[in-house]
Amino acid sequence: MLEKRISASKIPLYTFFTLSALLAYLRYVRAQKLRFYIVSLALFVFAFGSKEQSIVLPAVLLLLDWALGRHRKPDGSHAHAWQELLLEKLPFILLAVFAALQARAHQSMEYTELAAGYPLWQRLVFSCYSLVVYAGRFVLPARLLYIYPFPMTPGGEMPLHY
Repeated sequence: MLEKRISASKIPLYTFFTLSALLAYLRYVRAQKLRFYIVSLALFVFAFGSKEQSIVLPAVLLLLDWALGRHRKPDGSHAHAWQELLLEKLPFILLAVFAALQARAHQSMEYTELAAGYPLWQRLVFSCYSLVVYAGRFVLPARLLYIYPFPMTPGGEMPLHY
């Protein structure tokens, strides 16, 4: 039971840090004080450390700028306004790209280590079995778990029900 609570804690953490980053950014926009920008950037790092979905924050900040009318100059023109906003978001974008590359490398490494011991035909059987089981559990949600381990060790005998 403890594992379920710990594994589910990433969602409230991600939500807290992402919304806090948005609030800090709004304070930066209104007060134009660098410290709020830095706090927003730090909270973005914490949000990504909690859950990878926070990678969309730079795009959300640009949408927020558009909603606040920051894409227009005081004289009403749009000239160079978006370039300035993109430049302002550059640290967020660079952190998002770096974090995405790190997450992708980590996922690839986990998959490679996990799949290394299983031949291709067994991986195809696992895929088909998973597709059928998940479709069935979508229709009749029973025996739902937070983790579904592989049914055997690499090189072992494939269970008959697969």
